[in-house]
Amino acid sequence: MIPNSKVAILYFFLNLDRIVNEVMQTEEWEAVKMNILEIGMAQGMETGFQKGIQRGEDRLAQLLKLLKSAGRNEDADRVVFDEEYRKQLYQEFEFL
Repeated sequence: MIPNSKVAILYFFLNLDRIVNEVMQTEEWEAVKMNILEIGMAQGMETGFQKGIQRGEDRLAQLLKLLKSAGRNEDADRVVFDEEYRKQLYQEFEFL
């Protein structure tokens, strides 16, 4: 014989499964799925955005280090303010 506590737990999960199946058949479930998808996409976009910022910062820092170690201090100062010049130096140092 199964103890009452185990029967109660089994009944709870069977009832929960029935409720979930009923909810999944409703139009509200479609809205919930879309909301979950939108939240996931927004979180993914934010994560990608943050990683992109970090990669850009790392790239600029590496360029500045190379310029400083080569004694090109004026170039290092200029790339901070001149985007076109920075792009030229990325190509010169083979940053792609």
